[in-house]
Amino acid sequence: MARILKYPLIPSREVQRVELPLGAQVVSVIEQNGKIMLYAICDEMERMERRDLLVVGTGWKIDLTDWPRVEPIGTVKVDPFVWHVLEVHDLPF
Repeated sequence: MARILKYPLIPSREVQRVELPLGAQVVSVIEQNGKIMLYAICDEMERMERRDLLVVGTGWKIDLTDWPRVEPIGTVKVDPFVWHVLEVHDLPF
């Protein structure tokens, strides 16, 4: 049975690894009590998989040559900043 679960994210120029159940579908990214939260539909009976995420601010320079494929997940405002969550696919490590 699936449930919607939340996962905290941290702004960083580094890729952060988040463990989610296999096949988890991201519903949204929101601000909650000053923190960035990712919400996803998850089947907790599935095995866990690593998802690689970037949380970068508007105007930050990011070198996309470091990451083969990047998919936008969501944008969230945490006063006074706006953060963009990107999923990075096909990392070699």
